[in-house]
Amino acid sequence: MRNERCIIIDKGTTFHSIAISHLVYAQASGNYTDFKMRDSKNNFTLTMQLGEIEDIIDKTRGVTNFARVGRSLIVNLDYVRSIDFSKDEFVLSDNLNFREKLGASHIALTSLKAAVEDRVKKTRRNEDE
Repeated sequence: MRNERCIIIDKGTTFHSIAISHLVYAQASGNYTDFKMRDSKNNFTLTMQLGEIEDIIDKTRGVTNFARVGRSLIVNLDYVRSIDFSKDEFVLSDNLNFREKLGASHIALTSLKAAVEDRVKKTRRNEDE
């Protein structure tokens, strides 16, 4: 994780440094949050609500590639490969090692699509500068 942007979660008794490029999504599970990593062997769960995780991501300087999808997911936009409105699902993949389908409401998918499009526009704008 050297020279890689990280999200820092410090709970006093536990400390986690999560490489942004390795975090695929975070999913609410009651008072817990499940972290799904690019390498599934490194998945883990913390006793934190998803809203707390969202606040940490929002406060991490320069991190713009995450979006809230409905009430239960925060997704790394860099892994969104497709959105299927007819099935109310979307696919996350690194195009190499993993591929996962997740369900979401039509409204959440519309918001996700807008976030992906906005991210692409910003990336293109930065490349042109």
